[in-house]
Amino acid sequence: MAINRDLIGKTFGPVDGEVVNREAIYYALATNDYNEAYINGAREGGTVAPPLYAVSKDIGAKGIMEVLKEPTLGINWAYVVHGEQYFEWPKPLIPGTKLKTTATVKDVIDKGTGELLEVKVDSVDEAGDLVMSLVIGFFERWPDAKREKKPAVEEKAEEPNILFTEEMKVKLGQTYIYAEPSGDHNLIHVDPDFAVKVGLPGIILQGLCTMAFVQKAVVDNACGGDPTKLKKLKVRFSRNVLPGDTVITKGWLTEDKGDTKIVGLEAAVNRGDVVIKDAWAEVAK
Repeated sequence: MAINRDLIGKTFGPVDGEVVNREAIYYALATNDYNEAYINGAREGGTVAPPLYAVSKDIGAKGIMEVLKEPTLGINWAYVVHGEQYFEWPKPLIPGTKLKTTATVKDVIDKGTGELLEVKVDSVDEAGDLVMSLVIGFFERWPDAKREKKPAVEEKAEEPNILFTEEMKVKLGQTYIYAEPSGDHNLIHVDPDFAVKVGLPGIILQGLCTMAFVQKAVVDNACGGDPTKLKKLKVRFSRNVLPGDTVITKGWLTEDKGDTKIVGLEAAVNRGDVVIKDAWAEVAK
């Protein structure tokens, strides 16, 4: 069964959502992020939600689910992992903001060992202004596909000048904690027997929780702790993160654009696997 390419370009919604302060706080706590801007309003201008809260069950996930409920989609969720993710935030997520969210099937891409389903989600406020836009990539692994081994190529890329390194320990039970505010109860994250059945070593951390760790590292180190300075964030998930792992995020300056700067990013775990690569953030100065 293949993903239905006839759906490319189809838009679902709009669905109503809201930035719910209590749920935004739960999201921050579920990602081990205790920035006071999210929790007690210490930030000048008041409380804001974590940027990645945009994909939670209160906002972005509502739009995504409209696509995933489509009966002709033709995707086997037992073999799906989170492949890629992009966010941009034209406006901060202010608690109480009411939003309308649409989701569009952006593309279906043959990757050789499976297919990548790209869904674009946009949320606008009551004034019609774009508050958040994202593109989520679901990669369906073909069970019988064999990964082609490419010959090793010695790369002599210049080592970047690392601006910051931040570590985050994945708590035991983190996948269950994150599942609640995010709405991501995929069985590969919460059912060990199912995860093993589909070829995983056990339950794995939600990709967006790993991305939230990277978001925290960027906000802490490149945004001076101000989450409203984070304008865009793009990652590619390359390996699984397991309960008990430590995620190590590194960032370096790649471009100065005047009012903003581009920070290159990579995250690895203490076992040695690079789990996020080809990643970058755009932050306001």
